[in-house]
Amino acid sequence: MAKKITQNLTKQKPDSEDQAARLFELVERTNKTNPAPHDLAALRDLLAQTPALSRLIPNPAQLSEAKLASVSTGQPGQATVLRAQCKDLRTELTLDSDGPLEQLLIDAVVQAWFLYHLIAIKYAAFNQETHSITQARWWEDRLNAAQRRYLRAIESLARTRNLIRKTPSLQLNIATAGGRQINVAGNLPDQAPPENIPEPGETKP
Repeated sequence: MAKKITQNLTKQKPDSEDQAARLFELVERTNKTNPAPHDLAALRDLLAQTPALSRLIPNPAQLSEAKLASVSTGQPGQATVLRAQCKDLRTELTLDSDGPLEQLLIDAVVQAWFLYHLIAIKYAAFNQETHSITQARWWEDRLNAAQRRYLRAIESLARTRNLIRKTPSLQLNIATAGGRQINVAGNLPDQAPPENIPEPGETKP
């Protein structure tokens, strides 16, 4: 069990190798029916002290991808390839500036991508045989729904990145002596405003 978990480690590392080894040991000892209460308590305490350790265990998105890959193919080798492709797509979609919110949306894109193409494959196989109009419509609706979900996931990621990275620009029209206008645009630094700016039409004493 510990070996399988180790193969799914994320890029983030725990504070020490001893903590990681302790985590795997406790997970191994508690992944069974009626585990010892003190082992469960020790696992909770360890994760409470170092929350980042939980990232060493596959998250729900990764677990669902593994399950989808296994169920959809029934072939261990092909399932391994599909999981690697999901991981590669997630890496390609991730930017250095991405935060936790973008990571959640990237997971949604990868899962929607997986499901859409899985349904598309089954739809193609369905069309090789003769079926009723009702069955054909059901498969078309299912494919269209998967495609909409896929496109919405992509759009949500793009919109979120745009909103997070968008910096509002500021433009000021400052009137100087003689009514001359000075236009200042851009991102202004945090500083105190200049003193004694005359009103339009006024002259500086």
